[in-house]
Amino acid sequence: MENNQTNTNSVDNPTEVSTETTQVETTNGENKNPAEDTVTMSKADYNKAIQAAEDRVRTKYSKSIKALEEKVAELTPVEKTDAEISLEKRLADIEQKEKENEAKEKALNLKTSLQSHNIDVALADYLSPDADIDAFSTDIEKLVTARLVSSGYKPSGHQTNQPISKEDYDKMSYEEKVNLFKTDHASWERFRN
Repeated sequence: MENNQTNTNSVDNPTEVSTETTQVETTNGENKNPAEDTVTMSKADYNKAIQAAEDRVRTKYSKSIKALEEKVAELTPVEKTDAEISLEKRLADIEQKEKENEAKEKALNLKTSLQSHNIDVALADYLSPDADIDAFSTDIEKLVTARLVSSGYKPSGHQTNQPISKEDYDKMSYEEKVNLFKTDHASWERFRN
């Protein structure tokens, strides 16, 4: 139970405000001394104290409101002008065209590199523009050579081209001379006379 009494006395022009609190029993059973809660001051001092407290609260909240307004302004998207939108669109178009031109240039360089290595240009569609054509050409040559060795034609009874002398030609039979005519016509012409 708490009783508050306010006394206002008009003696000698200053007005005194007095608040008294009777002895209050707290929830834990202790008694408070009412003299600790009694404040005596003039009405002018009282009004000043109230005004100072109001000013502190107003200042605190006005700073908070200003900070929040700045944050809202910062997070609010800024509307762009038509000129800015048009400029951004043109820049995006230019960047897209530059990328397309760069891709075409890389493809052309790849085809040129393939031609210089005697490789069919149609393979450019299957290769990355930054492929190492020298290594690719070497690998293709190894593959073709390996395939020819494993499944290609291997002549049998092949004679090496050893030079024939006039004496060797004279010793040949007619059948051997016909065979020489068929296999090495230039040598036969040389020795015929």
